[in-house]
Amino acid sequence: MFRFLTSSFRPAFSLLRGLVRPHVRRIVLAAGFTVVGCLLALPVPLLIQQVVDHAAGQLLPKLLTAAGLLLIAMIIRASCGFAATMVMGHAAIEVVCVLRRRVYERLLRAEAKVAPGVILSCLTDDAACVQNLVSAQSVGVLTDLGIAAVVAVWLLWLSPLQFAVAAVFLPLGIFHFRWYTRRIRRSAGDVRHRLDRIFVQLKEKLDGAVVVKGHGREAAEEAEFEARMAEAHPARIELGRLTTGFSVGGQLLAGLGAIIAFMAGVWAVKRGGLSVGEAAEAAALIALVFAPLARLTDVMSLFEQAVVSGERLARLLDLPATTIAEPAQPAQLQRARGLIEFEQVDFEYEPGRPCLFDLSLRVEPGEHVAIVGPTGCGKSTLLSLLLRFHDPNSGEVRLDGIPLPRLALKNLRRQIGLVPQEAVIFRGTLAENIRYGCPEADGAVMQTAADAVGVDEIAARLPNGYDTLIGEGGHPLSAGEKQRIAIARALCIDPPIVLLDEATSNLDPQAERRVQAALAYLLQGRTAIIVAHRLATVRDADRFVVLENGRIVQTGSHSRLLMEVAGLYYQNMALQAVPTAPLLPMFSSPAQDRAIAKTGRS
Repeated sequence: MFRFLTSSFRPAFSLLRGLVRPHVRRIVLAAGFTVVGCLLALPVPLLIQQVVDHAAGQLLPKLLTAAGLLLIAMIIRASCGFAATMVMGHAAIEVVCVLRRRVYERLLRAEAKVAPGVILSCLTDDAACVQNLVSAQSVGVLTDLGIAAVVAVWLLWLSPLQFAVAAVFLPLGIFHFRWYTRRIRRSAGDVRHRLDRIFVQLKEKLDGAVVVKGHGREAAEEAEFEARMAEAHPARIELGRLTTGFSVGGQLLAGLGAIIAFMAGVWAVKRGGLSVGEAAEAAALIALVFAPLARLTDVMSLFEQAVVSGERLARLLDLPATTIAEPAQPAQLQRARGLIEFEQVDFEYEPGRPCLFDLSLRVEPGEHVAIVGPTGCGKSTLLSLLLRFHDPNSGEVRLDGIPLPRLALKNLRRQIGLVPQEAVIFRGTLAENIRYGCPEADGAVMQTAADAVGVDEIAARLPNGYDTLIGEGGHPLSAGEKQRIAIARALCIDPPIVLLDEATSNLDPQAERRVQAALAYLLQGRTAIIVAHRLATVRDADRFVVLENGRIVQTGSHSRLLMEVAGLYYQNMALQAVPTAPLLPMFSSPAQDRAIAKTGRS
């Protein structure tokens, strides 16, 4: 019963303690209501004795008085129970809201990645288990136990024989608790693990519904989901069997103990040791002693499941957060000129697996620099360092001469407009998606950004224009339309620096031309670093920087690099001599090179 004090329970116990600490006043208030309700239960046995004795003596006035007091006590006790339930219910809702918010905040800032399905499972089922534990029932059972101890002393004074009979059931109750709580906790962990697998498959296949349908895999996926559900079914049945057995067993022990103790009281009445009224009083006392036992089984069942859920949630909250630290005294940068400097930068994601080596690069204000090279050479890593998603292991990155660690992250990232390869569109209105980077922007600013890159054409086709609700993943927009919205989002914040991470690599030629026109407007008068595989994306760049294995191997204009026949740039550009050149990557893998060469020969 008291294993929550052991080390294995400490993460969950610390989490629960931290969550309920702000609600101490509410808990005390609910406990006060519960104590009043429990104290009002104390006169009930005495009033019952009075009702029985006066009824036997046919003393109607005293009988009505005792019955009236008994009714009043029961009404007040029910009112106190209702008040305690409302107070703790409000606290429980706030606890689970805070818990979900803390998990969400941690996941946004965590270095490690967690399967979205597992996150959904934790934020729904596990959070609900914690909410169920923080209830008036949990507070009530603790006060019930205290009242039961007082009543037990009263019973000992009134009828030592019945007290002795009731005490026999104490070790049986302890054994009952120990046997079930261990198994409930183990079973709850098994259920949570199986539910994780269900949620993971659910999230994964719903996100990839187009691929599932496109390959005609609906029936197969339905069968697999059904198999996962069937796999979890026995574990859930076992958990239900254990919790039900625990509750029913507690009620059985309480009922059996009360009956045997009552029979002992009847025997005492026959021997003349107790009056009928005292026997009724003792029976009511026995009920007050054993009633908490049945309620305690329900609370302990909730507690064991909440501990499992608490441990899982604690692991999410313990995920290592990003190591990027905010400066104690940040430098002030209103609007950057756009001078970017990488000086002797080395970086590795994991020890022993370097990604960038001794990289030095200077991008002048207003200059457009294309970063090209084979897959995995470190192009996107360069952008991550500039956005300060990571800090270099050695060397320094500066903006307008200021080392990035001296700038507040919000200030730094407000200077930069990012257009990624996969345009991310959130569920919300079209206007909200455009203003995502600067929600304070007024309608005129948003409209100007949208009109500049052709999003006004998209809005004109939507039923409610800019107020049209866009579905999850950007439904029903095309890839090109989503990319233009992403460009409008970057333009809306009016950044002095723009980062393009293969922004047109997934588009068809017609959509690419539209997006290129939007990008041309976005890049006017701004410093730009453009990561690309295809020449169409970077043909107008002022300078090309060629990366290979994390090092800069060439730099210069397009025409100059083509003169270096032995260089990596020329060798890969030569592959674009085939008719489909505009859609071919400038830099590809050896397997892609062989396929392209074969296509050219044919």
